Amino acid sequence: MVERVNVLKKYPVISRFLILFLLILIGLAVLLIQFGYRTSIDQDSKQLAELGVHVSLSENSAGVPTISADSEHDVYFTTGFLHAKERLGQLVMQRALARGNLSEILGRGHLQSDIWMRRLRLVDSASLDAQSMDAEAKRSLQAYADGINAWVELNGVSQELLLVAKEFQPWQIEDSLLTQKLFALNLSVNYVSEMENLILESTRSDERVSSSNHLHNNSVETKLAFSQLLEMQQNFTESTGLGEFGVGSNAWVVSGKHTASGAPLLANDPHLAMTVPSMWFAIEQQHAKSHIKGMSIIGLPIVVFGANEYVAWGGTNMLADTQDLVVEQVHPASPKQYQTADGWAYFDSIEAEIRVNADFPAGLNKPFEPIKLKIRKTHNGPIISDSIAVFDAPVAMRWTSLQGADLSYQSLYKLNYASNWEAFREALSTYKAPALNFLYADKLGNIGYQAAGAIPLRDSPVEGLPLAGWQSGSEWQGYIPFTELPSSYNPPSGYIVSANDEVVSPQGHYLSNEWADPSRAMRIKELLEFYISTGKKMDVNDARIMQLDTVDLNGKQFTEVLRQLGALSKIPQHLAVDFESWDGDMMADSPIPALYISWMRNLKLAIFSDEMLRFSNSSGLLAGYINRQTSANIYQLLIANDPYCNNINTPKTETCLDILMSSFDSASAELSDLTGENSEDWRWVNISNRLIPHLMFNRVPFFEDLYNLKGDKIGSYDTINVAGYRFDKFGGYESAFGASFRQVYELTPKLGWHYTIAGGQTANPMDKHYDDLYQVYLRGELLSH
Repeated sequence: MVERVNVLKKYPVISRFLILFLLILIGLAVLLIQFGYRTSIDQDSKQLAELGVHVSLSENSAGVPTISADSEHDVYFTTGFLHAKERLGQLVMQRALARGNLSEILGRGHLQSDIWMRRLRLVDSASLDAQSMDAEAKRSLQAYADGINAWVELNGVSQELLLVAKEFQPWQIEDSLLTQKLFALNLSVNYVSEMENLILESTRSDERVSSSNHLHNNSVETKLAFSQLLEMQQNFTESTGLGEFGVGSNAWVVSGKHTASGAPLLANDPHLAMTVPSMWFAIEQQHAKSHIKGMSIIGLPIVVFGANEYVAWGGTNMLADTQDLVVEQVHPASPKQYQTADGWAYFDSIEAEIRVNADFPAGLNKPFEPIKLKIRKTHNGPIISDSIAVFDAPVAMRWTSLQGADLSYQSLYKLNYASNWEAFREALSTYKAPALNFLYADKLGNIGYQAAGAIPLRDSPVEGLPLAGWQSGSEWQGYIPFTELPSSYNPPSGYIVSANDEVVSPQGHYLSNEWADPSRAMRIKELLEFYISTGKKMDVNDARIMQLDTVDLNGKQFTEVLRQLGALSKIPQHLAVDFESWDGDMMADSPIPALYISWMRNLKLAIFSDEMLRFSNSSGLLAGYINRQTSANIYQLLIANDPYCNNINTPKTETCLDILMSSFDSASAELSDLTGENSEDWRWVNISNRLIPHLMFNRVPFFEDLYNLKGDKIGSYDTINVAGYRFDKFGGYESAFGASFRQVYELTPKLGWHYTIAGGQTANPMDKHYDDLYQVYLRGELLSH
């Protein structure tokens, strides 16, 4: 008699792999079948009519819809309906991220992200915002939520969600407000700088970083604890893309006296960590109250940056200082209390539970026990340090968006209906977070700029370090009045530029000390002045070409540093000659752009790694820190022969020239490893590439090639056509950071709208609208609508 063999038990590893492989193939087959079906715009119109929503729907060749209706309600309902049709998986994942529920869908790999978000208590803040806004703004959000829910009820969940097989929970007003919170969190990262400053504080021999003792125990142990907290935040950024260094934008507006049409031009391209699907969705909305064209954010019913029949607006991150880390002192006999300047107060404490799904595929893995959390909050903000057991005092994050009601959505809603400069400023007067620079143009020929957002008034000098919560000087004294924020209207130059560079308060208020490198703003102004000085009247194509510019002004400035320090004479002659003649163009046909980027990265490592690694051995933490060091910072260190150039781990006192030369050797070796020994092959395009990862399926075998987007030919952190990089010793410099969309408005009577997105309108990779706008983007073109 032949013995029957249980293959599953005899070969468990192989069997589990084969089952996993089979499930993936089945999943792919299901996806392909599902993706073969996508409702047409006519079918959408029919479904909407059956729901009693009366709209006229059409879409252009890129899938950009035009929604026309008599009522505002029907337009916003339809916007939600279409967002759900094209991006339901994105809506669900975005909501799960904000609520701290990703682990419930995707498994334990997202647990640390969920814990971080739960501690921020964004849900509580969004609920307060919903209760505080006016009826009109609330109705727009409810119409949008109803549209999303109607789509799901009629058509079921989207294809991506089939893989996790989760039941869709109806969309709520608070979910849209959480989208606004994520947007604000993405652009607000002052607290990261405070942790870095504290870690580095005691390593300086000069007074550039303050050595004043804010904390009662500013010891090595405290710095080690903050390095762990910083590492946790860095991991959160890497896993979610939120809070990347360099989040900003370019925006400029030119009056009609400098344009071919005689009407103002407004250009805008927000810089973000890019993902696919994009956070942006291009749309045209028309109803009795307004006619709007521009970029909506998935999760919100309105156009965030766009134009109506009267005015156009764009925006950039102001990089204002809107966050403080506050160290709290716990009562020695009562751990439920903490000390304030006015006495003892009780922590606001709640219990939370995070459910954790089994690892994919769930059918082959055991589920995990729920994670229970104690979440604390003080009057300063949520306690973010409770996950780091080494802290002897809790650390709160005070952030404008979490202090009282945030009416930023209501402000943006009203902005959609602004008809002139006064209405534009009135809409922004209640805007809170993130602090933004808004640029303006109207069809009457006016241009303007308005800073907007809640920016704290502080009593004590700002030193960029965590504060002691029990000291009276640590409190905010309200916010800078809106009427005292920077503003400009029809300046004599005929243009306004904003590229996250320094903004000066006319009243002398402190706004920030973390401005972006000024080189992008300088380059934009340089090009605008060239057009003006030559008498060339600008048009949309000129603005498009400017958005694609790859000249890095810091590159040329760096050559001057090499000359001053005598470094040019110490490198191979042919490279020295190329450096001398380089105009800073990252696309130049020479090895210098690649050598410059590699040299700068290795130079930052040489300057800062000894100080940073004193308190942490995390390579990710070090990489995050050096990324945040601007070229302007490095320039100042080098020309001053700053003590940071010295390696504190060696007996020798190194000069900046020593560090420059050792960094050059490191860069040369790096480029040789990537492209070969021949320096003629050290071309920037040979070592750089763009990868836009998918929200769910990046690095998932069989799926990543289907979902991720790729590209090349991009600039640097300091070029108008911006790109930020992560270095990989095998793959070179990979960018997933840059202009998330580009658009140009021409304020003619007809209103010209010209745009593209780093992605597409739909999340369906089998649909042409998944990446057709990205192909336009890669070609450097703009569509006209």
